[in-house]
Amino acid sequence: MKLLRTEISGLPNFKDNRFIFDLTNDKRVSKEELASYELFPLTNNSYQFPLISLLGINATGKTTSLILVKQMLLLFIQNESLDFHSPFAHYIPSDIMTVNYLTDGKTLYKIVSEIQKDSKKEKIFFKAEKLYAKPLRQSIAHKRLFAFKDSELVLDRASLAEQGNFNLQNFLKDEDSIFSSILNQKDESNLKVLDMMGTTNMNFLSMYSDSLPLSYIHYLDTSIDIFEMDEDYQGHKIPNKFKLKFKGNNEIFTVDYHHLDQYLSSGTIKGISFLLMVTLVLSEGGYLLIDEIENHLNKTIVTSIMRLFQSKINKNRATLIVSTHYQELVDIFSRTDSIYLLRKTDQINIERFSTVLEKYKYDRTDKVKSNLLMSGVLDTAPQYEYYEMLKQDMEGVVNEP
Repeated sequence: MKLLRTEISGLPNFKDNRFIFDLTNDKRVSKEELASYELFPLTNNSYQFPLISLLGINATGKTTSLILVKQMLLLFIQNESLDFHSPFAHYIPSDIMTVNYLTDGKTLYKIVSEIQKDSKKEKIFFKAEKLYAKPLRQSIAHKRLFAFKDSELVLDRASLAEQGNFNLQNFLKDEDSIFSSILNQKDESNLKVLDMMGTTNMNFLSMYSDSLPLSYIHYLDTSIDIFEMDEDYQGHKIPNKFKLKFKGNNEIFTVDYHHLDQYLSSGTIKGISFLLMVTLVLSEGGYLLIDEIENHLNKTIVTSIMRLFQSKINKNRATLIVSTHYQELVDIFSRTDSIYLLRKTDQINIERFSTVLEKYKYDRTDKVKSNLLMSGVLDTAPQYEYYEMLKQDMEGVVNEP
């Protein structure tokens, strides 16, 4: 299942009280762009982005926007429930409306939801919902992609009580969307949506580092000779302990993951988690959201990893959504309709870069790249051979049956 567009109304912090985030193209797509994996085909006229950025200076609403997108993904991709104690609940008033468009490749869905928050009862729930569905035809015009007829209504939350001799709504929690009835029919992983929007997730590192190729480590720190999970006397992996050895030093350290920062830089630790998440998301065809991506790693490493989502490795059409305030990181985005600009005066204004260029009649120069930084000639970039080894190992993991 893929999220194509989300609309949320009733948000006083946003211009016109509305937040819109579209993951499909707004401009024509060339054969060259498809060949370079800058977009993936959805229909003959519509395409999905594997890489989307939110660009803005500090305090313009980038984190808020990511939280909104993440919540829609958790609800309608990962099939999770609303949670009053989630960051999402903090950002919404007492009542909002959401409209989400999704597809499984055969059917296009529109789910309209009214979400209410009761602060006294510490509860957030679905007050009303309507689900629409239509075939995803290859010939559909892009401007008609999100147009639905009343006759395409397939499920109304309000009518659940009228179906049969018992109240079906009693079997659906107020915190769960009726779209879960669609998701429950599909064999979907529960790891479709991952994020780096706070501190490094050390639990994630301890759980998924068992299969970490050494090339990942060398790409981040060439001085490390061994980094692997420790084993007990029976040969079983110990998930919270690592064996660590540095080149030129014969001593092998046994380190609890809570104390890794005494041996490795914070950038290396973050980088390991980052690469593990990227590999998992690429394998599952899921979503990875990263807030202020430049704060996690060297800019050139970040740029290199971002490019993996625009490569043949991304055969499962995974999506990376990042926020940044560094213009040079956005150079990797050759299309201006995959960049959202955020500005704030009294309210948050989020617009596609392509829309802003058209509005102010600027020259629409799309092809801006960071070849110099990627080349490594400044000696600030990781060595190319380690990046190639990383790519090969990651491709092997992604292609595993």
